[in-house]
Order: sequence, then C-alpha cells, then structure tokens
Amino acid sequence: MSTCESSSGSVRLRAARAHRRRADLGAALGRQVPYARRKASDTGRTFHRHVATLLRETGVDGDHDMLAHVLLAFTSFEAADYLRKERGVATARLQAAWVDLVRRLTQPKGL
Repeated sequence: MSTCESSSGSVRLRAARAHRRRADLGAALGRQVPYARRKASDTGRTFHRHVATLLRETGVDGDHDMLAHVLLAFTSFEAADYLRKERGVATARLQAAWVDLVRRLTQPKGL
C-alpha cells in the first residue's frame, strides 16, 4: 500500500469518526428535550402532517393521521433506546424492521 493510499484511508476514517460524533451529539441534544415538547412543537406537528399527507398521496388506505403517529413513534429516541439498550436489538435489525414496515404499508394491495 502506498503512502498516499494509507493517508487517504486515514482521512476517510477520521471523517467517518467526526461524522459519527456529530450524529451522536445531535441525538444526545435531542434527548434533552422532553418527548411531549418535541411532539408539540411546530416542527413536530408539521413533520407529522407531512407524513400523513405522503401516506394519503401514495394511496395508502386507512387513518392517515393515526398511521403517521405509528410510523413516527417507531423513530422516537425513547423507542430506539429501549429496543437497543433494554431489549438488545441491533441497529441493523431496527433499520430492517423500519424498511419492512414502510414497504408493507405502502405496497399496493394484491402484491
């Protein structure tokens, strides 16, 4: 391996670690805001309405408002923390479950 390749790999590794630290910091800061306050904010309500609208526009049958709540509940810090820390669920499994849930919900009937 050349010095250039080694140096390039080191730079990528440092960049990946810095990105992970920023993501961890953002999540840590987000956890400082109580759940009720996060959901009551204009941003939280707007995001919920956006998800409900996307469900409606993609032709999903059902109560779009409630489906949006269910989908967004899965993405809460509290749910993720409980599943990962208390139940020992791997992040990859959570991600796969999320993809499966969205796929099943948005898949046209009869497929």
